[in-house]
Amino acid sequence: MKKFEVFPHKFSLRPPIILFRWFPAFLLIFVTIFSFACAEKRMTIDEAKKVTVSMDKESFVSPPRRIDDILAILDQPGQFDPEIAAKIKAQADALPPDTDNPVTLAMFYRKRGMKAFQLGRSKQALEDTRAALRYAEKKKGQKVPGFNIIDYSWILTDLALVEGLFGNYSRAIELEKRVLKIAPNHVAYRYLMRDYLHMGNLKSAEKVEKAGVRYCDEQIYRKSGISRVKYLDYKHRMQAISLDARGKYAEAESLRRSVVKNMVHYYLDRYPETYLNERRRLASNLMQQGRLVEAEIEIREILRQSMGFGGMKSSMTANHLRTFARVLLAQGRVQDAEKIIRAATRIMKSSGLSDDSFFLARVNMHLGNILFARRNFTEAMKLFDITRENLRDNQYLYKKLFAGKPGVLISLLKTGRTEEAMRSIAAKYNNFSKKFGEKHHRTAEVLGMRAMAYAQLGEKKQAMKDFSNCIPILLEKKEPFGHDYFEDQRFQILVEAYIDLLTQVHEGKLEKEFEINASAEIFKLFQAISGSIVQRALGESGARAAAVNPDLADLVRREQDASKQLNALRTILSDVLAMSPDLQTPNVVKDLKNKIDSLSAARATLKYEIKRRFPKYANFINPPLLTPFIIQKHLRPGEALIAIYSSVNRTYIWAMPNNGQEKFSIMPFGEKEVVRIVTNLRKSLDPKT
Repeated sequence: MKKFEVFPHKFSLRPPIILFRWFPAFLLIFVTIFSFACAEKRMTIDEAKKVTVSMDKESFVSPPRRIDDILAILDQPGQFDPEIAAKIKAQADALPPDTDNPVTLAMFYRKRGMKAFQLGRSKQALEDTRAALRYAEKKKGQKVPGFNIIDYSWILTDLALVEGLFGNYSRAIELEKRVLKIAPNHVAYRYLMRDYLHMGNLKSAEKVEKAGVRYCDEQIYRKSGISRVKYLDYKHRMQAISLDARGKYAEAESLRRSVVKNMVHYYLDRYPETYLNERRRLASNLMQQGRLVEAEIEIREILRQSMGFGGMKSSMTANHLRTFARVLLAQGRVQDAEKIIRAATRIMKSSGLSDDSFFLARVNMHLGNILFARRNFTEAMKLFDITRENLRDNQYLYKKLFAGKPGVLISLLKTGRTEEAMRSIAAKYNNFSKKFGEKHHRTAEVLGMRAMAYAQLGEKKQAMKDFSNCIPILLEKKEPFGHDYFEDQRFQILVEAYIDLLTQVHEGKLEKEFEINASAEIFKLFQAISGSIVQRALGESGARAAAVNPDLADLVRREQDASKQLNALRTILSDVLAMSPDLQTPNVVKDLKNKIDSLSAARATLKYEIKRRFPKYANFINPPLLTPFIIQKHLRPGEALIAIYSSVNRTYIWAMPNNGQEKFSIMPFGEKEVVRIVTNLRKSLDPKT
């Protein structure tokens, strides 16, 4: 028998598997030999290139590996000036003036409403900004005599912002259109375009964008000096929002960098919040491109500047910290992300935000999702329940942040609230099946949750049926270079639940009854969940490096860019279909689906062309799952493979000779016990270790 190596669990991103030295080479040879050809009708390669957009080249910066410097800044006392915090709260709590002058009352309620908005008091912000408009108008659409037209237009703009926060996009759009009729400004154009994007109306958003660009160009022509630069930046900000929403992140990046560079000269001192928010959007853009190191460096500098300006705007600081946590999660640094979010929560509470603040609710949900990812389901569920209670006055935010969210549903299952979870899961599955179809990734994920619920209720056959239907879809649709850490964790939890069910089938000797080879299925599933974000990132960059042919390298970049654009469009479609029926427009949904179909066809053509000319690429980013039977076919006489995988509660062992039946055993102890055994064994062999 050939000499073999052991890859210890503590040094490997994969589960501990005992392999022969030559075996990794076999994997590469095998997956290359078993490449496939698509027989479906495809676009031509020139057509596909027209649909997709080439990405800009990326840079690399060495990452900082600790967050102690940021935590030290956040933990410093006196971040918020008590006098300023008290002043903002006093303005939000102010009583109306003793007057019947509509202009005075309109301006009072506008100011108080926006201070309430700043404190995260969504209900008060909506009530006050609506009151401001009632006092500002003699009748709908007609301002009271003596009211300055600019002030009137800003009341309309502010109300549109708050209406959008409650999901009242039709109302927000109506208000923004009125602003553009009476006193056009760049903010109204930007808000209107953004709200059309929220509703998935890409055509209307594009029309507004073009009109906004023309408006800014006219101002650029008329203005001079710094005013001209400002309107150039207003135009670029609008264009960047549009590009980001469509997944064209590389194009948006150059515009955002230009805006940030210019803002230093005219916004940094007077309006640091606007400047830092723009930098935060740049960091988010870099994260969407997978450039996590650069995104982290950018957000670290933003936080230092934010604290340097006093950190008085709690919503601003919280948004920066949430972005930092998202970047850390995309890197798989879940413990660091939890520390950052907990620091954000402390800061927000110290700044005077109430428990029902939508800013605090959003951060609490983020922390709950992090606790979910760390498998602390009990504490996660406590936060989810608190958030649900605090959002009772804002049903839109409740539905957007809480209702039916995958992390919430799985946490309900994991904390024994199976029947409660099943009611929501059943309704969600029926809804998604109609809106997305049974083969859609989101529908399959909900089906996996239903399988978990059935398994917990003891209905093994129905659970097995649901798992068998959803897992292949989730495996097929899973992107090899995604950056959604929560989605990765949900996928792993669903697969682990399926493995638990298969284990019960194997131990109960029910494989014939269920018509399944539990050993082979478990072996494939462990391969599916053993990858990591880091490995996928290495695979992606490795594939690019291997594409030495310039034309081929361009195809690879286009395919990856198409994937990001598809994800962005699918997110828009999912958000639109989750809205109430009165906000959905059939033509808008149809247009979105057509765009997704066209881009999907283009990506399929690019993938086929890449696979034909560069077959190793597919194996870099998405290696096929192997079965014991396939492995045995490539073992030489006298060789064997031993594979070991430890879960939380069990250890699975396979022994595969080059021919004959493989041996499969399940041991009743998990990962921690295996680590203890290996540690003691090493100490006995080498006391110095």
